[in-house]
Amino acid sequence: MKSPAYNTKHGKTHSVCNVKSNVKIEEKLSEHFSLSELVNTSYAEHLEENIQYAMEEDNYLKLKKLCTDILEPIRTYINDGNSAGKKAIIITSGVRCLPLNIKVKGSSTSQHMFCEAVDFVLSAKDMSEQRDKLVSLFKDIYNKKVDNLDINNIYQCIIERNKYGSYWLHIGLKTQNRQNQSTSFTVMVQINNDADFIKIKYDGSKDFFTKYKF
Repeated sequence: MKSPAYNTKHGKTHSVCNVKSNVKIEEKLSEHFSLSELVNTSYAEHLEENIQYAMEEDNYLKLKKLCTDILEPIRTYINDGNSAGKKAIIITSGVRCLPLNIKVKGSSTSQHMFCEAVDFVLSAKDMSEQRDKLVSLFKDIYNKKVDNLDINNIYQCIIERNKYGSYWLHIGLKTQNRQNQSTSFTVMVQINNDADFIKIKYDGSKDFFTKYKF
């Protein structure tokens, strides 16, 4: 089966790829995360292509690693070490086929396009609590407090936000071609009243979030 021909800066052109035809959308990629969660999109016209793209063998294996090595340890951690806990990670963005990435105005080098990244939020009563929970988790990942999470599997960890006051955590998988690169921890901070944002490297300092009025 042919997949879209994506010419990318990663040096890979997707043309004819092996597709795991026996995979069902409900299939679990790990104990608590399913393929459907990673391919879901509010743009229904791109859902089927997103599914097919995720089922390409290389992409499917990266999604399994993302769920098993990164999302599962984080889920266990937010449940106080109980892997059977009920507190959920709510995925807001995972796989993006090329047309979907264009639709959402994503970066042309976005890891979402390569099935290597996930955006998620945590259960919270409002945006203020959401921000505080994500900041706390972000710090704990940085400080290697999350059991069974090897940050060497993470290429980038970013607290992202938008002008409407929403916050989410973006985590990108460190693939084989990035093994020699260090893990990047950054935070999107607002630089003016026009809701313009820039990414600032997190340095682990206690006053970081206060300094940048996060």
